[in-house]
Amino acid sequence: MEKGAPQMRLYLITHHQAVPREDVEDMSKRPLSDKGRQDAKNLAKFLKANGENVDRVLHVETSWTRENAELLASELGGVKAEATAYPLQADDDIAPFIDEVKGCSDNVALTGPSNICFKSIAQLLTGRQEPYITDLANGVCACLERGDDGSWSMQWMNRPEQL
Repeated sequence: MEKGAPQMRLYLITHHQAVPREDVEDMSKRPLSDKGRQDAKNLAKFLKANGENVDRVLHVETSWTRENAELLASELGGVKAEATAYPLQADDDIAPFIDEVKGCSDNVALTGPSNICFKSIAQLLTGRQEPYITDLANGVCACLERGDDGSWSMQWMNRPEQL
C-alpha cells in the first residue's frame, strides 16, 4: 500500500426508518417501513455510483437493523450481512466494536442505533465518546477513513433526503 493511501473505510449508518413501535405487537419482528426500505436502496445506489467498496455489513441484533443490513448487502451485491459478535444496543459498551474496527482492513458498514453511531464517530475522531460531534437521524450515513498512520477522518456524511 502506498504511503498516504487509506487503509479502510467505515460507514456508520443509523438504521433506516422502521415501522413505528406502537404499530408492532412483537418488537422482535419490527420491520423497516416502506420509506426505510427505499432509503436503504437509495443509499446502496449512492455507494455504488460513487465507487465506495463495502466488504462487510454489520448489524446489531434487532429485526430492523438486520433487515437494513441484509437489504444493503443485497443491493450492493457480493457483500455479506452479519450480526456483531458482541452486544451493541443503545447502552452497550462500544469498545469491542472500536477494537474490531481498529484491527480491521476490510471496509465495513454498521447499521445500528443512533447513539452507537454517535459514540463511535466521536471515539474514532477525538478519542472520547462524548460530547457527540454530530447528530444523525434515521438513515444517515457517515463515512470515516483510517489513514496509514492510524488516524481517522470524516470523509462525508449524507441524509436520505439528499439521495
